[in-house]
Amino acid sequence: RHTRLGGGAASMGWFSGGSTSSSASAGLGAALVAKATSAALLAPDWGLNTDVVDAVNQGWGDHGKDVVKAVRAQVAQPQPRVALLALELLAALMHNCGTQLHECVARKGVLQELTRQAGRSADAEVRNKCLELVHAWGQAFAGRRGVL
Repeated sequence: RHTRLGGGAASMGWFSGGSTSSSASAGLGAALVAKATSAALLAPDWGLNTDVVDAVNQGWGDHGKDVVKAVRAQVAQPQPRVALLALELLAALMHNCGTQLHECVARKGVLQELTRQAGRSADAEVRNKCLELVHAWGQAFAGRRGVL
């Protein structure tokens, strides 16, 4: 069982219909990514990953690009555990979010970062996960020009 850090997105105001200032919501996506990819986690916390997915799906304009940027940074981390948690989160986002996220992942260099990590990471599990995701997305988006 994994312990949740903080109260999750539901307690941060915007899920419950409360309002947050734009400056507070601007960092919410990155804060959720930081929690979901914390080196303190021994395995993915699917509740936190779901909070990130929900944040993107319910507020792309407020959180989408922020989340993609934060996930890319975590994938590039030298700590294998953090990179693997970020890769699992990225897989969940790609599976559960729409075309807007897919296009942002392509534009923000996330795929290039996965390719770099596959070639330079000393950790075999990180290398294999990067290659697995690139291969899976290549197949999933093969007929959809301009998405990835």
